[in-house]
Amino acid sequence: MRDTTRPRVRRGCAGLAAVFVIAAGARTAAAQTIVAGPATTELQGVAGERLTMPIAVDLTGAPGTRLGAYRLSVRWKPSLLKFVAAGGAAFAAPVLNTDSAAQGVVKWAAANAAGATGFFTLGSVTFEVLNTAQADTLKLAFQEMTAAGSYLDLLPQLSLTTTVFCGGPVWGDMNADGILQALDAQIVLMHAVGIAVGDTTRGDVDADTRVNPRDALIILSKVVALDVTSFRVGKFVVSTCAGLPPRSVTIFPEPIGMAVGDRFTARAEVKDSVGKIVLGKGLAWSSSNPGVATVDSTGTLTAVANGTAILTAAAAPGLTDTTTVTVGARHRWVVNAPGAQGQASEVGSDLYPFSTIKQALD
Repeated sequence: MRDTTRPRVRRGCAGLAAVFVIAAGARTAAAQTIVAGPATTELQGVAGERLTMPIAVDLTGAPGTRLGAYRLSVRWKPSLLKFVAAGGAAFAAPVLNTDSAAQGVVKWAAANAAGATGFFTLGSVTFEVLNTAQADTLKLAFQEMTAAGSYLDLLPQLSLTTTVFCGGPVWGDMNADGILQALDAQIVLMHAVGIAVGDTTRGDVDADTRVNPRDALIILSKVVALDVTSFRVGKFVVSTCAGLPPRSVTIFPEPIGMAVGDRFTARAEVKDSVGKIVLGKGLAWSSSNPGVATVDSTGTLTAVANGTAILTAAAAPGLTDTTTVTVGARHRWVVNAPGAQGQASEVGSDLYPFSTIKQALD
């Protein structure tokens, strides 16, 4: 890792006014970060389909720490998803409480004397999709998390991620009840013979700009579980989800330099498996050293004291990025009014300059 405490002087850019004060803050010991949550950021399915949501823990940001025991709960909208089963993984067989599953709550706990480290799954929950009328953010919470060997409480180091159940109208759902069924095919046939059935836009499941008996056949084939994946039947017209699941997270800028009292909003670029930028839902931000820099749920950092901290952005356990945040006396101010236009933050750096000389002097 580069020594960010060593003062460095860069060439100034043309048109920039810069004020230099060479100084640096001292390093402080960094705490560790644990990321836990669903191993997937999105769940998609049509009525009747079963979806499995693994729950994972990522301890790679906490070297030497082994998880020994935990207690958690999962909550969801029971009008959209029906609980089917929950199971454990290699960590340990959990004790389950499914008494409130019909109300959208499952609880479980497990312990492992040897503990586990790195990246691993705690278990999974399987749901049956009842309908897709709405979207839902599944809520995972840990009530306890204890380290093996030391028996320390790990909850203060925990950063949670979330998953979204996609919702909205789907192609082929003619009566907009969130369920694909034979009735939808019947409505398409009624339209084909001239019976008024209202809006038929969602009936064009083969995307040929017409709603006809061929569409009814495709809908009915989907209902009886035949392979019609080459058509858009059952897919969202406008989805709450991004499409392909995210595969990488990158924090910008890297590294981040601040002075005590600064507030600065970092951003994380999330890309899918083909490199397309997707909207990061439920990103979890955490600072390894809140005594140096704190961060909120939007990625906004506040510099508290001189030193260093590791900033983590997580879309899911195992899908994270980190960067170093160094807080010290300002060593170089950059003023660039055109470059500051449209920026969410102005901290006097090359990437995020001040818009006025007065800000730099102040």
